[in-house]
Amino acid sequence: MDDRPQLQSSIYLKNVVETDPVTVTPILHLSNGAKYNLADITVKLAGLAIISINDELQKKGISPWATLSGYVELQYMWPWDPFCATVRNVDTAHSVIFTYSLRPALPLRLPSRKTALPVPTNTMEGMWWKHEKNVIGFIAVANLSSEAAQTSIEIIDGEAKPISQHQLNVSPHGMKLIKLPELQTVEAVQGGVRITSSQTMDKLVINGGLEDQSIGYSASMPFAQQPVTPSDPQQITIAELGLMTGAADPMMLFPAGTTFTPYSVLRNVSDQPLSLVPTLWWMEGAKPRSARLPEVNLAPHETRSVDVPSMLAHFGPSNFNGSFNIEFATQARLGSLLMSSGSVDQTGTYVFKVMPRGVAESMSRSLQQWSTDNGDDTMVTVWNPADEAQDFTFTLLFEGGHYLLPLHMQARETRSFNVSEIIQNQVPDAEGNVIPPSIRQGTAKIGGSQAENEYILIAVDAAVYNVRKATCGVICLTCNGYTNSAVVLSSFSVPVTGTNQLVLYGTLNTGGQSEMYGTWSSSKTTVATVGSSNGIATGVGAGSATLSVFTANEMDGSGYTCFSEINPTCPESSFGRNSSAQTANVTISGVSFSSGLALGAQGVMTITGSNFTAYPGQLNVGFAPAGISVTNAVAQNGSEITAGYQVTCATSLGSQTLTVNFAAADGGSGAGSNPWVVSVTLPAALTPTIQLNGTTVSGTQSVVVGQQIKLTGSVSLPACMSISSQQ
Repeated sequence: MDDRPQLQSSIYLKNVVETDPVTVTPILHLSNGAKYNLADITVKLAGLAIISINDELQKKGISPWATLSGYVELQYMWPWDPFCATVRNVDTAHSVIFTYSLRPALPLRLPSRKTALPVPTNTMEGMWWKHEKNVIGFIAVANLSSEAAQTSIEIIDGEAKPISQHQLNVSPHGMKLIKLPELQTVEAVQGGVRITSSQTMDKLVINGGLEDQSIGYSASMPFAQQPVTPSDPQQITIAELGLMTGAADPMMLFPAGTTFTPYSVLRNVSDQPLSLVPTLWWMEGAKPRSARLPEVNLAPHETRSVDVPSMLAHFGPSNFNGSFNIEFATQARLGSLLMSSGSVDQTGTYVFKVMPRGVAESMSRSLQQWSTDNGDDTMVTVWNPADEAQDFTFTLLFEGGHYLLPLHMQARETRSFNVSEIIQNQVPDAEGNVIPPSIRQGTAKIGGSQAENEYILIAVDAAVYNVRKATCGVICLTCNGYTNSAVVLSSFSVPVTGTNQLVLYGTLNTGGQSEMYGTWSSSKTTVATVGSSNGIATGVGAGSATLSVFTANEMDGSGYTCFSEINPTCPESSFGRNSSAQTANVTISGVSFSSGLALGAQGVMTITGSNFTAYPGQLNVGFAPAGISVTNAVAQNGSEITAGYQVTCATSLGSQTLTVNFAAADGGSGAGSNPWVVSVTLPAALTPTIQLNGTTVSGTQSVVVGQQIKLTGSVSLPACMSISSQQ
């Protein structure tokens, strides 16, 4: 938010999550201390929400002509940062545009990420340059803490010599904006900014801009959001894509006679010298061409504008008109280099800023926005920096659908396209989809042709431009990656010599899940071992062990990479998880039957023992040899199973063996108990019923000699028994 009433300020919220909508509360903090909570907004999955700050303030009773400045806070409940969020300030009357990204107020401590977070410092470095002599600058400092921030802003020239200094006292949750009119009067055409504060930089938000309203020139000042890492220098490759030189491309519909000149400004923010090897890349028909450029050597804290037009004239194709890339290779610590580049027309009105993009393997990347609304168009530049061909899929997402654009790119090939052409052509994609002409905006994603977690080597840049308004806004890109990990079967049991398959799954910041691969180890191999690469756990001996998995250099989807001029590669992190393994043998120690175990008997039996709930597979209780059926077997707890039983007439008399078994499940092996022997017998001896003259009698009875008596006898046969007579 700026302090000019003619500026139209808007919040752009892209929900990177493709599986769920996310609700957010935007909060406006004005420099005068006022705070305004806006209405909750639910951003659809993979959707875009645009909030007009001017309109929201007017709803609060604030005049649209009020001179205001401030900062934006977003509050939401989500396990990771789900938004690619920017604030765009546009002054169409002067063709001025400034776009700034939002970042989490506190670093997200993802639960399974093992990489250490950077230690905040009290210093931040920035960079300025002048396209022409009338350029001035401004810097805004927002204090997110509950204590005042005593802040010093030092402006230095290209050789790190001081030019001016500004002292600020930024109140808690306040913001101060200072102008830099001294840039108009200094002889230097580029230099640095050094900001020191009583508050660490994780509690401050710092942005700045350069402009000349008289001609419509504007550019955002880059700041190093994180300090230079203390690690050893490493190979870093950064590309500036889609720089334009010469006559404008006719498909972009610029006024006749519009020509562009590229620029590239570098600053070494470290205490060590920095050497960069630039390489020029361009397309000659369908073939990529390159030229090695002279090495650029930067002293500590030096700022320099690279003379790109002269390099093109000496090393590039003759009379070249079109777009090209510059690739910078260096051996440096992460965070050592600040960069800004782009193309400016001869009037200084059309400014196409290009974000520096790291050349390193990554997963897919989400683009915050595309637009063809109200004269807008969206230009996308894709470069395949690999030595072999690659297949990508560029997905345009919009309300109600999506469109898949396949990109088969040869080694080192660069391709640029406008979204308006895709819509106008109305060519169905592989799924038969087209983008309806009524659709004017949406979001996008680019990734490998196989899956979003496929590793690819790519550099991509995009911008929304409007020829009629003479504005061009860079598009925020989010590096997609893992936010969390979990082991299937975090706690399990395995029998001695049994196995269990362990799998590490990662949750992506887009909401999807995929299998992760790492190195497994066991804390006690005398209890359980685990395959280092396949995650198969094997029981060895009694006891418990912790099985761990560690995977290094996986893409980190923590959401910090909307804009990152100081470390433009997608971040990597290490993830790790543990699983508790216990060797558990299923044991039967006893069994009771409610009605014995004789031929024909039935009832409920109770089996006692151990580890009856240690395995997830289906429970099976049975007897051998065949004859006794079992129903409704249930493990009531770890030491008791109940089941119905019936001894059929076909059951053999004598010994029967009872066993308890668990089927294999969830990638693990099953388990079986020790055999428990029981005995099947005949029913108890029969007791007949005898009646004398209709009266039941037993024992010895007295009768009268010669008296007629009636003596009857009967017996109730048990199941499986019958009477046979012999004569």
